[in-house]
Amino acid sequence: MALLAGFGVGILRPLTLIGLALFSFCHFALLDRVDRPARLRIAVAFAFGLVHGFGFAGVLAEMDLPRGRLVPALFGFNLGVEVGQIAVVVLIWPLLRLLSRTRAMATIAELSSAGIAGLGLFWFITRTFG
Repeated sequence: MALLAGFGVGILRPLTLIGLALFSFCHFALLDRVDRPARLRIAVAFAFGLVHGFGFAGVLAEMDLPRGRLVPALFGFNLGVEVGQIAVVVLIWPLLRLLSRTRAMATIAELSSAGIAGLGLFWFITRTFG
């Protein structure tokens, strides 16, 4: 989908996409606080993934990359994001395993979710209105 939007096949303006992407960041930070069916979570993740893909494609399109460089740029960026996410998980996983055995884990999870939601809301407001 990001590739299609990169070639100009999109239905939403870039500012709208950025706002929706940042809203999704906030939404997922709060998602663990509400009981939802697994199917709904999958559908919401899919929809927000499309929004993020179109938003990223809009940024790529604004960079005026030659059409022949769009696919390598998209692939390289996505590969870098995935490697970065894996590195963060590898570094944080042992700490989370230790913390999961303590009573403080629930409080840490709630504070982390609230902080991430606040950051997502801040980004959404500043990018949409500022």
